[in-house]
Amino acid sequence: MSTTPCSAWPVCTTSRWLDRRSRAGHHHTGGHYGTVLSNAIFAGATFTGDASFAGTTFSSDADFGYATFSNDVRFWGATFTGNAWFEGTTFAGGPRFEGARVTHPVTPEGGQKSHVWPPGWGVRPVPGGGGTLEEAQGHAAS
Repeated sequence: MSTTPCSAWPVCTTSRWLDRRSRAGHHHTGGHYGTVLSNAIFAGATFTGDASFAGTTFSSDADFGYATFSNDVRFWGATFTGNAWFEGTTFAGGPRFEGARVTHPVTPEGGQKSHVWPPGWGVRPVPGGGGTLEEAQGHAAS
């Protein structure tokens, strides 16, 4: 799998990128709903256009630490199955996680998975395990 999402890495200026070999990528709004990303490493990346990970399944870790989103970013209906990091991430328009799920908030050994969600967002447990990402009261979505 390629870890270089666009030719100008770490600045992504394309309206849609799709790695032809791994079928993984970040997308402009209206991109490919249902993409599966394994070990999505976008740490320190700069997204200069709208970005949509709507419906994406992050089948392993998702690292957006210290990334910059210059416009809107949507994770609507995304599924996080591994660790997820948004530490130090900058959001110009605020992240949107409506309908996003966390399937394994704990490890098979019973320990906590490592998650750092954007300020104002957290996991609400659901019966049967896992949880949904929800915005805390007092934090309005942009």
